[in-house]
Amino acid sequence: IYYFTFIISSLFIYIASLFEKKNKFLMSFFVAVSIIILALLAFLRDTSIGTDTLNYNNYYYYVQSSKNLIIYCKSMHDLFGIEYGFSFLNYIIGILNISVHSFYFICECIIGINVSLSIFSLSKKINVTLGWMTYCCIFYTLSFNILRQSLALS
Repeated sequence: IYYFTFIISSLFIYIASLFEKKNKFLMSFFVAVSIIILALLAFLRDTSIGTDTLNYNNYYYYVQSSKNLIIYCKSMHDLFGIEYGFSFLNYIIGILNISVHSFYFICECIIGINVSLSIFSLSKKINVTLGWMTYCCIFYTLSFNILRQSLALS
């Protein structure tokens, strides 16, 4: 399923690259479709996939027992060394009481946006499609294991 997903996502990035100089709206649309395809795979994954998933689930569910954002962020930082930005994102998603799968989806969308912006900013020096495929094949599955660090790295 990974290879199929990567190929479909890369196809949409390729189409987006064709519109890069012609139509920014269509380019953005196809980039968004490509990112959503990868994010859907993260949404559909089982919560047992990834070495840090148990920790992320615990951080997510701890939101429900926290009194407010400040206490939550301070607790996450003091107990686990979690960055305030990640705690803030986790808290906002958790307080909306949507599923932990939605949390994975949103995180993968943020990562995909960052990566696509970086790749397109280098489009004069690298092939956009090849850059995206490199991200998919080397770094996408790594984000299942180190989601917090992948957000920062992207």
